[in-house]
Amino acid sequence: MGTKQTHEVIEDEQLPIDGITDANLYEINRKVTHLSWNGGLMKINGYAYFSGIPLEKDDHIYKAIVLRNNDDEKERFEFPLHDLDNFEEEKYKWAGFEGEINFSSVTKGGAPLPNGSYNMFIKLTLLNTSLGVIEREVPLGNINRFLKNNFHSTKLEYYTAKRHLQYNLMVTQNIKLKTLQA
Repeated sequence: MGTKQTHEVIEDEQLPIDGITDANLYEINRKVTHLSWNGGLMKINGYAYFSGIPLEKDDHIYKAIVLRNNDDEKERFEFPLHDLDNFEEEKYKWAGFEGEINFSSVTKGGAPLPNGSYNMFIKLTLLNTSLGVIEREVPLGNINRFLKNNFHSTKLEYYTAKRHLQYNLMVTQNIKLKTLQA
């Protein structure tokens, strides 16, 4: 005879385990409000927050853009975003963000994005006094309206004392994940 397992859901309070709360318990509201290109330089603005958890202090939130290589899980690039206090709901005052990524110099050595296929995500890390640290990465959402003809292409150049390399950057929307794919 098997044993029946029960599971109780605690509605308004989620208890952290070892100081880290299960981020999947909280929905992330996010939207990219501006995305533009100047050659290999991408500018991005928007907002992101955990629904139901106030963002009233800028030093309790960290936001970044993460590029993940689809073929090599270990290869990823993280670009911190600047927090903005321009969100219309006071409860989520620090939800806004802005940032720039220069795809011509993303590696530690200042070289362009290595060859491969990458998806872009927003990383959200929150320190909450009662919940602990909550961290999650989500796709950007629908960004097609920012891509002319659903596509962006540019040349990336890299110079060293001994050589000059040229790369092509091609960007589109990953329809399945609803995010930017490079």
